Amino acid sequence: FGRRRNYYRDALDRLGITPHLIRVGAYKSAGEAWVANRPSKQALEAEAHVIDDLWKRYSSDIESARKLPQGHLDALMASLPQALAQTGGDAGKLASDWQLVDGLIPYPDLRERLIREGVKEESYRSFRQVNSKAYAALKPAQTGGDHIGILVLEGEIRERGKGAQVIGGREAAEKIRKAADDDKLKALVIRVDSPGGSAVGSEFIRQALERFRQRGKPVVISMGDLAASGGYWISLSADRIIAHPNTITGSIGVFGLLPTAQGLMDKLSIRTGGYQSHWLAGGFDPRVDLDPRMKSLVESRIQHIYKDFIELSAKARGQSVAQIEQVAQGRIWSGAQAKTHQLVDELGGLDAAVAAARKMLADADGGNGNKNNEAKGKQREKPARTLQVRYLQADASWFGEKLKRWFRSMLQLSGLRGLLEPSAAMVHQDPFQDLLVDLYREGRWAAQWLRSEERWSAQAHCFCSVEP
Repeated sequence: FGRRRNYYRDALDRLGITPHLIRVGAYKSAGEAWVANRPSKQALEAEAHVIDDLWKRYSSDIESARKLPQGHLDALMASLPQALAQTGGDAGKLASDWQLVDGLIPYPDLRERLIREGVKEESYRSFRQVNSKAYAALKPAQTGGDHIGILVLEGEIRERGKGAQVIGGREAAEKIRKAADDDKLKALVIRVDSPGGSAVGSEFIRQALERFRQRGKPVVISMGDLAASGGYWISLSADRIIAHPNTITGSIGVFGLLPTAQGLMDKLSIRTGGYQSHWLAGGFDPRVDLDPRMKSLVESRIQHIYKDFIELSAKARGQSVAQIEQVAQGRIWSGAQAKTHQLVDELGGLDAAVAAARKMLADADGGNGNKNNEAKGKQREKPARTLQVRYLQADASWFGEKLKRWFRSMLQLSGLRGLLEPSAAMVHQDPFQDLLVDLYREGRWAAQWLRSEERWSAQAHCFCSVEP
């Protein structure tokens, strides 16, 4: 596992652009890429702590499954170049020699084995299998009646917005409010997969979830690959937080980035001037250097938002502000580490979150799971253990709805629940392509952020993905 980032300080200096980074938290490294040429000591310390933990559990799981001695993979990695050379570059033989696979078999032989040992399909002269037509033909499961809702919040958090990999705070809050008004929806599971983003957008969602709970309905957070900074912020109004051991979470910190381009204006021999009634009118004008008074205002605001973040975390987790401060400062944690530091309640996946919601409903009913909240005065149609699970869909295009329906059918027919869990590994086939993708992604983020109304606002954001 590892992580590398691009650093743009020298490039921005050449362009005459000065990024002013204002942050709270010694480990809050989200804005470092724009003001430095290398990662800080604190950033490397935090990343090493998490990445080493991920590798330790990953290698331990493989060694346990393959019945290999502890430390076997570390020893193999150290000798990988020589070992592969000894096999003449045969990676399959190397995997077999290292006992990572049980055997090697050509695909035609594998196909014959599946026909021989599986169920023969005469019409295809092959083994029994399910194709895309069968998935598409499957009708959606009935979703009427009492149910547990699942709302997926995936992407960067903004104050408002829609689209792929975007969580609009206002839009998500409105969906949660509608869910609270739905008498058929008895509990809500929020699947969070987000690096955070707008502090304002995060707070919109947190407040909506708080009001949802005030209606007597449980809220359970299920953390995916990433639920850091603003992704952790929105989790603070849950009755229970469940993370995967490999989730990256925490990053309790806030930053603001204020770029100015007077140097670029000078390079281009462009001059600017005008009249304003007060200095504040041009306080955010990127064509001139940042006014110290404006910087002071932003610093005060960032400090206040960080204080709110710390206090909300302390209240939600039943700890003191001093205790939360020790694990905050913008530092990231794996899900397993977060459990040790009491930042999450339990380790597990989406199924565990649904089970937790069922248990809370049953416990609220005195254990029999067939009474409704007395404040409502209504009888629930089904026991908590038999309630259907229904995804609360976001607005999407016609094509998007068709695609999601096909995917849901595939999951329902095949029972591939593991597809809902965080991925165990990814294989990068083209490192140069990965570099171009990284440059594009970071450049797009900067461009979108500079165009948005939130470019001067506080950000609870974490650039903290880790790649195997």
